[in-house]
Amino acid sequence: MVNLKELENALAHLAFPSQKTKGRLGLRETENYFYDDDSIFEKRLDPFEIDSIKIINCKAFRRLANKTQVFPLPNNPHIRNRQQHTLEVLAIALPLARFLGLNSALCQAIAYGHDIGHAPFGHFGEKYISEFSGKPFNHAVNGVVIAQYIERKGSGLNLCSETLQGILQHSRTNDPDLKIKKQTIQEINLVMLADKIAYAFADYNDAKRVGYIKEPNSSNIEAFGAYQRSRVATCFQAIVKESAQKGQISFNDSAEAKEFKILRQWLYEKIYRPINFDVQKSYLDRLFEFLTTEKYFVGCDPFLLLSLLTDKEVFQFGEFCNTARIPAIESLSNFGIMEIVPWLKDKNIDFSKHGLNL
Repeated sequence: MVNLKELENALAHLAFPSQKTKGRLGLRETENYFYDDDSIFEKRLDPFEIDSIKIINCKAFRRLANKTQVFPLPNNPHIRNRQQHTLEVLAIALPLARFLGLNSALCQAIAYGHDIGHAPFGHFGEKYISEFSGKPFNHAVNGVVIAQYIERKGSGLNLCSETLQGILQHSRTNDPDLKIKKQTIQEINLVMLADKIAYAFADYNDAKRVGYIKEPNSSNIEAFGAYQRSRVATCFQAIVKESAQKGQISFNDSAEAKEFKILRQWLYEKIYRPINFDVQKSYLDRLFEFLTTEKYFVGCDPFLLLSLLTDKEVFQFGEFCNTARIPAIESLSNFGIMEIVPWLKDKNIDFSKHGLNL
């Protein structure tokens, strides 16, 4: 029986040193983190702590509260939205990083920012934009695009290179094995795993909450414990043990990792893929038509605009269409994109290209 206490700080020698950051891609003399003169704060805060502060205060992070995690616009306040999922990723990544001795400030910044590029309706929205735009839409890439070219009236958040890399590389939608990229910073791999653990058990709970699945069922969920906390703890301990043994972040070979792979496959087959988004598609179709014909949006990529909308706004637009064939532009005055559009016009921002020099 392995004593977890003996594995504390097992990866401390691999922690990314904050002072070795490649820095911010657009170095500015004045960042205005808090006041006009930011130098006092800059000297006292870790650069990745500053990134977290920037992300928490950005518009894209606020929009996550009205974006789907799995089930669109739930009536039950206990069902996760994308912002709550983000916080649950942080709640796993932060203690795991500190226990293993990795850079918790970097993990925190990546966790906060990892999903800011999501379209409305989660992965369905991602698939919709890819299919109809003819270009691959990936929320991880779009997250970097938003951070670099859309936030702060188009000037960008100016995040550290490593934070942007973490946002870009956190997704493993098409990787059932959760392969660890050996040349990747350890903190990026850690947040990637925290993301998967956070959504797997939470999404299962929410599916039960809305009556989408019943117990008992064919899943192997009980292999991890009886409750959410015990299930997360099981994976936490397994990651610590396997990572310490392999000398890098790893969650592939243990019995728990193999069970987790089976659970993720079950979630895709029984929950994610079968959800019917026909109503959402009809609303997105109408919105796309409106964004391409309304002169106010000339010079903007309609698919990029779609990605910036929340579920709530898409449904609200659908309701407008039920009362008026073509809604007046004034009816969208409370939509978030209305204050962003002026900074997007004629910018030729490509949501499929992150622009990072990795």
